[in-house]
Amino acid sequence: MRSMSGSSDTVIRSIEEDDIEACAAIFVKAYAEVYGETWSVQTAEARITHVVGAGRPHCLVIEGDGAEVMGFLLARPYPWYDGIRLWIEEIVIETRYRGIG
Repeated sequence: MRSMSGSSDTVIRSIEEDDIEACAAIFVKAYAEVYGETWSVQTAEARITHVVGAGRPHCLVIEGDGAEVMGFLLARPYPWYDGIRLWIEEIVIETRYRGIG
């Protein structure tokens, strides 16, 4: 999915292995700012890798100009009595991109 707004070209796509380090850095910063939690990059990478392993097709990144990861969504399916549902584990946006649409 592509969105053109002004001179900015953003892309939402499936997460790839190469994205995990950038997502972990965003995760560590956001959780410190929003929740006051102290995560290391290694524990954030482990968390992201775990969720991606369970739900890769439902894990996305948003990328801006120059292929910079601006944020990500991690979700995974789970069985329920009426079929399969999707649980959103994380939605994290880099600080400077929050609140701008």
